[in-house]
Amino acid sequence: MPKQPKKSKLPLRTKHSNITITQARQALPGYILLGLSNKEIKFVAIYLINGFNATQAYLDAKYPTKSRKTAGTESCHLIKEPKIKKAIRHHMEAFLAAAAVALDKRVVDQLMVEAFYDPFDFINVDGTPAFNKKEDLTPAQRRCIIGIEEKYNMYTKKYTKVIKLVDRTKARAELSRYVELLSGAGKLPEDVKEEAGKVGKKLQLEKQTDAELLSLIGEGPEGEE
Repeated sequence: MPKQPKKSKLPLRTKHSNITITQARQALPGYILLGLSNKEIKFVAIYLINGFNATQAYLDAKYPTKSRKTAGTESCHLIKEPKIKKAIRHHMEAFLAAAAVALDKRVVDQLMVEAFYDPFDFINVDGTPAFNKKEDLTPAQRRCIIGIEEKYNMYTKKYTKVIKLVDRTKARAELSRYVELLSGAGKLPEDVKEEAGKVGKKLQLEKQTDAELLSLIGEGPEGEE
């Protein structure tokens, strides 16, 4: 029988091994202050990209090693080094802060839609849906719909569709609390701050009684009525 070719004992590398040192540095803008070597920079960058697989990051950073098992042991020692831990923590904190800002803005934007939507964007005067398919609504508007039910009308002997929408009053209260929470923590995104001021004024107007609103409207310049 012909001899079977020997399988390579070299540990397998992934596409991340092709990452250049320039690309790795771009992924870790604070590498200079952290005192990382080029190989350490690549290790940390690949570790963050590949889903926190230290063994594979060690292999893809092209550290000399005899086997995957050895790479696993050596990568465990490497990742425990203070400067490596600091680099990973520094990057994750920056990433999570950016993600939190994006999430805060998304939450505020959605609550704005839920708090101030016009019911007639969804329902006709006779109570039937004002849209034919979900594509007629924006994604934000679709999230204002809790559900669509079919109810039997005993008088018309027909089934009619009933749309249940989110409670605008509750959404306004939640929006008010959320904006106050972000403002108090100094976390309100810059592009939301201006809108938040408008939100506050709008929420205040929503709380006014009809008499108070008429009083405000009547207070024109120089006491005009």
